[in-house]
Amino acid sequence: GKRRSYETKREFGYNIYSFQVAPIRDYENRIHQLLISVEDVTDYQLMIEKALFSEKMAGVGLLASGIAHDIKGVFAILGNSNYGLRKLNPEGASDYFNEQYKKILSNQEEGLKYAKSLLNNLFTLSGKTASLIDYFSVKQSIESIVSIYSGGILRKNAHVSVSCDKDLVLKCDKYLFNQVVMNLLSNAVDAVSSNGRIEIKVSTDENKITILFSDNGHGIKDDCIDKIFKAFYTEKEKGTGLGLFSVKRIVESLKGDITVESEIGKGTVFILNFDKNDSVYFKNGLKDGI
Repeated sequence: GKRRSYETKREFGYNIYSFQVAPIRDYENRIHQLLISVEDVTDYQLMIEKALFSEKMAGVGLLASGIAHDIKGVFAILGNSNYGLRKLNPEGASDYFNEQYKKILSNQEEGLKYAKSLLNNLFTLSGKTASLIDYFSVKQSIESIVSIYSGGILRKNAHVSVSCDKDLVLKCDKYLFNQVVMNLLSNAVDAVSSNGRIEIKVSTDENKITILFSDNGHGIKDDCIDKIFKAFYTEKEKGTGLGLFSVKRIVESLKGDITVESEIGKGTVFILNFDKNDSVYFKNGLKDGI
């Protein structure tokens, strides 16, 4: 007589049914028949999940706002420290040392800029972010992110290649685009083993721009593919489950789409497509003042 729910997989998603079975007994208390009732509760279950999700996201939005406010002071301290280090001129240091010193500080400064943009983009979780539209070089932007992640890449002894037309320019929020690149690159670095390969390839045709992030890492299980873009879903021990969720939201806000292909033991490919007709695209070299 107890009611139980079961999921049945279909081509696109799942149906959820509630079953209840009650015995019909004869005059000797023997089970003569079974009365079975079946109810499709998919819509009801989805409504509950959406309500819980909305409540959870509202809490995340408040938390994000608080974190963004409190941590601004930390970035101010780091920015001032970086500025002070730039003013130092180590006496007796070789030209090579000074060159590497300046390079490290430049990477640190770029990292701080992107960290500040990430901080501001915490407000995307509560819908409070204003986009800053600009023209920027796709190749330069991707390569700057790779440079920032060079430490983690070296620790894995991984190889990252970037294939992109140097004249390709996007018109959108540069820091939102960089957040997408950072998340996907970070995931790829985590996924590959020592001597792993990561490839970022940008191509265009008459209608769209396509960006591929591919790695030869451990891959994603089939039953996880449909879940990886959901908020709070993670397979990582210390993951938050918000990285790919944010990536999908940002890509869609830039009028693009993202899909994923993966095979266990062979690697993963994230595919981003942006329609040229959606005014996200501009190609003719970098204009004066850009």
